[in-house]
Amino acid sequence: MRSANTITRTTTKIAVVLAGIVALCFPIGYYAISYEYLQGSLETEAELLAAAISQLISKNPDLWSYEQYRLKELLSRRATAGYAMTQRILDMHNKVIVENAQPLNAPLLRRSSDLLDSGIVVGRVELYRSLQPILVHTGILAFLGVTVGLMIFSTLRLLPLRAIHTAEETLLKSEEKYRSLVESTEDSIYVVDKDCRYLFINSKHLSRLGISGERYPGRAYSEFHSSEDTENFCKNVARVFERGESVRYEAANTRDGTHFLLTLSPVKGPDGKTISVSVVSKNITELKRAEEMLAERSAQLEHTNRSLVSLNAELDDFTHMASHDLQEPLRTLVSFSDMLGKDLGHSLPERAAEDLNFITDAAERMQTLIQDLLALARTSRATKKREKVSLDKCADGALEALATRVKETGALVTRDPLPEVWGDATLLTQLYQNLIGNALKFSEDQRPIIRLTFEKKNGDPIFGVKDNGIGIEAKYAEQIFQPFRRLHSRAQYEGSGIGLAICHKIVERHGGKIWVESQKGKGAHFRFTISHQRREPGGSDGGSRQGESIDHPSGGERPGRS
Repeated sequence: MRSANTITRTTTKIAVVLAGIVALCFPIGYYAISYEYLQGSLETEAELLAAAISQLISKNPDLWSYEQYRLKELLSRRATAGYAMTQRILDMHNKVIVENAQPLNAPLLRRSSDLLDSGIVVGRVELYRSLQPILVHTGILAFLGVTVGLMIFSTLRLLPLRAIHTAEETLLKSEEKYRSLVESTEDSIYVVDKDCRYLFINSKHLSRLGISGERYPGRAYSEFHSSEDTENFCKNVARVFERGESVRYEAANTRDGTHFLLTLSPVKGPDGKTISVSVVSKNITELKRAEEMLAERSAQLEHTNRSLVSLNAELDDFTHMASHDLQEPLRTLVSFSDMLGKDLGHSLPERAAEDLNFITDAAERMQTLIQDLLALARTSRATKKREKVSLDKCADGALEALATRVKETGALVTRDPLPEVWGDATLLTQLYQNLIGNALKFSEDQRPIIRLTFEKKNGDPIFGVKDNGIGIEAKYAEQIFQPFRRLHSRAQYEGSGIGLAICHKIVERHGGKIWVESQKGKGAHFRFTISHQRREPGGSDGGSRQGESIDHPSGGERPGRS
């Protein structure tokens, strides 16, 4: 308020001075300039008229005073149009010889000039003009000056008051808004001085301390907190006063075990020095408990993951060993069945020969299944290289391995230009060989048309093998990549149902995903991604699927067309 009163007094003085200057200077200045101009012009006219009459006198020095007609005519010619003026010619005895008089209102301005005859004064010319027009105009300007001065005074007097009033209203609203914000928050907000005594406390902190709003000013922080908490708090308050910067730290209440995040900020005075410290205290007890639970769950999950990795490794080892150990008795069974057929020859009854053939066929199928199972196990166990690989060369290798089948079926195989990727050339060649082999197998009776595709979607590369074969129903899209899942009998299509499972494992080991887009009878489009990371995805040979992120049906892959 003191500042507002000072501003009001100062602006009032300035307004009075400016209003006075405008009200006085305009009319006085106009009168002075106009009077000086009228006086000068009247003197000039008197001198010019006297010079013209002096010429007439020099021609007739004795009788000039009797030529009133000519003199009056001369006065009329010399009168200034538009200005009322009285002209007189007088002799040496102040007798009016000729007068050209017009009605003039007082006050009057008079100017005269001597008439000369050979340098001797023989009379004079007198000119009169009224000052009333100048006085009237000066009065009008004085009125206007006073009016403008009052307007200036009012403007300079009222505008600051209005500005101060507006500023006070804005400040009041800001304070109310700030107070409302401070009082409505769930955080404790308070202000302390250098000695850690409370200057302000919001309702939340008052509730926490258990005191009323009238009883807190000047009370020490130590009255409501333990000595350890008080020491830590006052140390940070001193840091804020010393550095003039905010400080943030976590503190645990030693009395009830609650955790708080405290932010201490300097409150500075007009000179820029810290005069107090504002504190925002947020209760983070639940957050700390959640962090502890999250850390505990993370540790449990990590332990579970390690157990799963160990179990998967043991399962792979068991699968590999079991498959390997089962081959020997199967080979013996097939060998002795063949020898039995040869030893008995034509003496073997027809029914027994059929049974023997059934045994041999079943053993051979079992042997094929075991070999496919070994291939799948080897895909998981094999050490994978991580190098720059040309997919064009991988596709060439796959087509070379399938050259006979391509020729027999008359297949047309085209491709988009394929890029280089980070991966294992042997596994990626196997991937293309299995997918192209599937397309050749499931072409039915028509000529296979196969295209190796490549495109980018949202910047992510997507590869694929597209055919015109029998297609797959959508409900089987998630099953076909599981081992030994077949959609057709062996009589219709050969194979054990392990090929697409191997494809899935290869793509998984390259940090990507594989799925199928297909409709029954309209061909199939197997699509897959490969991680663009140079390092091994997931840091292991397992199926950590990092890398590409693309929009496709979850788990959508092609059922047992292997």
